[in-house]
Amino acid sequence: MRHLPLLVLAACAPDYGPPTCEGGGEPGLELGDGGRMAFVPFEDGGVLPTRGTPPGADIDLWTTGLDVGQGITAIVRIAADGGPTEDSLATLVFSCADTGNGWTNVLAQLPASAVSGSNVTVEAVLTDVNATTVTAMFEGVLE
Repeated sequence: MRHLPLLVLAACAPDYGPPTCEGGGEPGLELGDGGRMAFVPFEDGGVLPTRGTPPGADIDLWTTGLDVGQGITAIVRIAADGGPTEDSLATLVFSCADTGNGWTNVLAQLPASAVSGSNVTVEAVLTDVNATTVTAMFEGVLE
């Protein structure tokens, strides 16, 4: 298992749901793109963006119902063209404003077989310090 290289930024979306940055409420996770100000969830069949050299999967994570004031364990699994997964693991530490949900951006390791145009499956699993776990999946095409 590789460690997930990541850029951790803390922010909250005022239109994503009730204030739940300290946990409680219905847990949720969305995978997407666009950053904090223009977040758009991925739609199955869409494009998974990449960045860096070698390229990694560029994924925004939006959370609700998790305690984001302390470490959150993140596992991101990516498979290309039905092959084996490349698993990335990180502990995310960020805070959340009073208005609600947490946001961060991660750069997840791609499988060695992944090339532009590959069909990819992405699964992200987040667990907070209270053992609350959320999972989200996306199936699309690698940019």
